[in-house]
Amino acid sequence: MTVRDAARQLPDISALRNRCRAMAMTACLWREAEDSQWRTGDVDFDGSSTVPDGADWLFGFLTDGSPEEYADWAAGYYGIPVDLAAVRHVYALRPLTPEIVSDLNPEVSLDRLADSIAGIGYPQGEGRGR
Repeated sequence: MTVRDAARQLPDISALRNRCRAMAMTACLWREAEDSQWRTGDVDFDGSSTVPDGADWLFGFLTDGSPEEYADWAAGYYGIPVDLAAVRHVYALRPLTPEIVSDLNPEVSLDRLADSIAGIGYPQGEGRGR
């Protein structure tokens, strides 16, 4: 299935098209409700051919990577050291604690993330520490 096929199944894609200003993209990562894994697709630029969208390269460390790969990438991207133990905690889908959140970003609190955590269905709990 392509991104275009998935978008055609939406009740009214004009809202998406208006929000995005166009239905043009070079890479996309999506997951439908019944999917067990994330999807990527080929891009049909001119209606006559499809080419790889680069998603494997762009998203590979997110979908297939290890905590070590992500921590290395994040340290390079943000230019600061990244706490590998905290990244491993997140990769293991263990409930976030104030300490883990602070280890990842001292400027953000667990309370500030509460709505986002609930919104994405990330495991929640009362546990402390790692």
